[in-house]
Amino acid sequence: MRSVIHSGSCRFLYNRSGEWSDGTVPILATTAAGFTYIAFLMVLALCHVALGQQLNLHWLHKIGVAAALFTTIVGVISVNQTWGQEWDVIPISLQATGPFLHIGALAAVTALSWIVAGQVARTEKTMFQVVVVLLYLSALLGLYVVPLYITSPCIMDPTTLKQRPDVIGHQGAPMLAPENTLWSFQRALQMNVTGFEADVAISVDGVPFLMHDRTLRRTTDVEKVFPDRQMEDASFFNWTDLQQLNAGQWFLK
Repeated sequence: MRSVIHSGSCRFLYNRSGEWSDGTVPILATTAAGFTYIAFLMVLALCHVALGQQLNLHWLHKIGVAAALFTTIVGVISVNQTWGQEWDVIPISLQATGPFLHIGALAAVTALSWIVAGQVARTEKTMFQVVVVLLYLSALLGLYVVPLYITSPCIMDPTTLKQRPDVIGHQGAPMLAPENTLWSFQRALQMNVTGFEADVAISVDGVPFLMHDRTLRRTTDVEKVFPDRQMEDASFFNWTDLQQLNAGQWFLK
């Protein structure tokens, strides 16, 4: 999923700014910073609870939490509108990472045990103590039982795995070589793909060629060779003009 979103986000930004850049870096960096900030506040809150103190957030932290929540909602909506069809990949990703998520959850619940024990020891209400202990033990038991229901290829017998799905080289291997080029398709073959997906356009004199975008700006040096025609539709060029363009130099920059 990441490679699909990576390519889509870069093209999305290029169509609006005219500059080809990796749009996933600031997105991932901002997301990581936001989650780290929220996690820090949660740990701080748990420490206050463990000490029996009231947590009073500064107004800057309140703004930060609200901003993180708002950007998360906006981000999910934006991703859903742009790459909504990719949500089906999430269950597959969770299957692959299930064992590691399970270990992390066990570590987190174990770390919380001292906080739970402290709260139970300090309270004088027997019913509250019973409820807290039962809830904690239920969560702990659930985490120990859940591996029985995880169908992850990481913990399955290889002989019981389903047949390997077909892998299609979208424009060849655009993360390893310039898209829609012979080099890209050769790299895809090295990755043992089942087939290729390419984008075909027709030149003005009737010669088919591979091109995804409407113009030649992003994947060729048309700005240098034909500066006055860089915004023209790719199909308006004849084959002789197209042969003068370099379709791979941009990838090596």
